[in-house]
Amino acid sequence: MRQEPGECRGCGKAILWIINENGKREPFDVRATRVLVGPGSGFHSLDEPLEGTFAGCFIVPAHLNHFITCAKAQQFRK
Repeated sequence: MRQEPGECRGCGKAILWIINENGKREPFDVRATRVLVGPGSGFHSLDEPLEGTFAGCFIVPAHLNHFITCAKAQQFRK
């Protein structure tokens, strides 16, 4: 998997273009975010408020797909 640095044309933030196994480019945030993962919880960014208990979950660093965090993502949807 290759990585290429870049900048989002919508919001201007630094991104990494990840070339996946199918040869497609996907934008990811350069800065890792802490996320809560576990059975039945999916994943939650710890930048979001959380409610409830999360037994069996753990916190990991993750680079989120930039379409999740970009305020201008809608202008790039096909």
